[in-house]
Amino acid sequence: IPVPIPKNDEVLIKVLNASICGTDIGIYNWTPWAAGHIKPPIVIGHEVVGKIIQIGDSVSTKTSQGLSIGDIVSSETHIYCGNCYQCKVGNLHVCEKMELFGIGRNGGFAEYATIPIRTTWKNDPSIPVEAMSVAEPLGNAVHVITKGNVAGKKVLVIGLGPTGLCAGMVAKAYGASEVVGINRGEYRRELAKNVGFDRVLEKLPDAENDTFD
Repeated sequence: IPVPIPKNDEVLIKVLNASICGTDIGIYNWTPWAAGHIKPPIVIGHEVVGKIIQIGDSVSTKTSQGLSIGDIVSSETHIYCGNCYQCKVGNLHVCEKMELFGIGRNGGFAEYATIPIRTTWKNDPSIPVEAMSVAEPLGNAVHVITKGNVAGKKVLVIGLGPTGLCAGMVAKAYGASEVVGINRGEYRRELAKNVGFDRVLEKLPDAENDTFD
């Protein structure tokens, strides 16, 4: 596709890495959800990291939010409007006019992509580039764990997909006394062991015959 031109509130990035989300697989398989939300043609992909190569023409130093050409950035999937009631009271994640990157507008499975400045995050260069494109599932894990006040507590993670694995690691980082993971597939149980889960189970114990404490 042609290299997109950034609007006045956008940056143009050269995509360095992109991750495949379960949502993207659903779109590829054209599930009923995808058919009800996607209007082709569209570039999918919403977990992406890239280098800024252009900033919208009328973006000033004040409105650029500290972004500069050459910065390595990630995009947030949920593009909020900034003007509705929910945005004005700080609930950007439930914006009444939410637009989804790679679903309602072109995303990051291309050589170049445009991202609104308001949902562009500058990365610390010490982070491996391959980790920068999974900021969203990590962010989901951070959001839920920090809401749970897990310090000193035992945490159970049911389902060890990418977000579940991130949740376990974040729980450990926030001081959980023990993190237990449950997953039927052996492959993901092994991943959980490798990233620091204290215990990993195939299923919940039988309430009548086993204890779980």
